[in-house]
Amino acid sequence: MSQNVEQLLQRAYAAETTAIGLLRLQLGSAVDPAFREKITEYLTETRWQRKLLRACIVNFTENEVPAAENDEAELAGEDLLSCVQYQIRLYRQLVSEAQKAGLDVVVEAAREILVQERAMEEWLDVYAEVFQGIMPARNAIGSSRAEW
Repeated sequence: MSQNVEQLLQRAYAAETTAIGLLRLQLGSAVDPAFREKITEYLTETRWQRKLLRACIVNFTENEVPAAENDEAELAGEDLLSCVQYQIRLYRQLVSEAQKAGLDVVVEAAREILVQERAMEEWLDVYAEVFQGIMPARNAIGSSRAEW
């Protein structure tokens, strides 16, 4: 397997772990029912994505699966929108590298996750301003298309 694909799978797994931590923080402070429902849905999707990536790492690399948790201190400077945008760039790159390596299963997994990430980015982009009033003071949702 391509070393690039291995590294990208590891980075994607770590990014999903970060997203889970950010989503947990959001869920803990969310009071709006619609926002809470969407974050819960995305948390479920993100856990599934991480399981899919774990399977790719175990089946297609010789690497160990990275640690699965972040503590709140590690997440303090992160925002959810930037995290999702980073993941989109990462999955695009993973699709490209996995295609070059002929790893159709990894390509399919990355494309499936990419669709979900794009949907979440769109939702965050549309509703970021609406939900800023109900977010924690540090505004972990993000309010612009900042680069990670």
